[in-house]
Amino acid sequence: MIDENPIRTRYQAVRPLLDERGRRLHVAAEAVTAGRGGVAAASRATKVARSTIGRGLKDLSVPASLTGSIRRKGAGRPTATAKDPTLLDDLRQLLEPATMGDPMRLLRWVSKSHDKLATALREMGHKVSASSIPKLLEQLQYRRHVNRKTKDGAIIPTAMRSSSTSMPRRRSSRQPINRCSRSTRRRRN
Repeated sequence: MIDENPIRTRYQAVRPLLDERGRRLHVAAEAVTAGRGGVAAASRATKVARSTIGRGLKDLSVPASLTGSIRRKGAGRPTATAKDPTLLDDLRQLLEPATMGDPMRLLRWVSKSHDKLATALREMGHKVSASSIPKLLEQLQYRRHVNRKTKDGAIIPTAMRSSSTSMPRRRSSRQPINRCSRSTRRRRN
């Protein structure tokens, strides 16, 4: 029986310092060192899949494969705009009526939620989820949230309105300015 504790200890010591390939090679080297049953013992000790250890063993046997980048080119899922070139144009059309912010500045924001935008795009025939909307908005230089201090129709709570209007008077008369804390404000429904 192979003692897994030394394998586990060595792996945990170097794991934060290694990348994906380094971890794979380290565990494969541990499996070779352990001898018969080393792959299973290294897998149990490090929680690395046996198939990953097998790839590491293959990399150790052919040293020429260790040069170059860690991952193959083109790996990963293609972007939504690469799969659907009309997606950004349709999203821009949806955003036009809901756009807020200064048109002279680059930063604009939209009042529609990600779910509503994704639903509207799906109705137009696009395959898109609400979680992909923030990346698309970023490509169009939009933001979702609205700054509460803007004057685009935001309602200022009564407690803040009264303190902000009386503040100049109090400051000129040298009276202390008492602001209402968050816990004492009434919650609006």
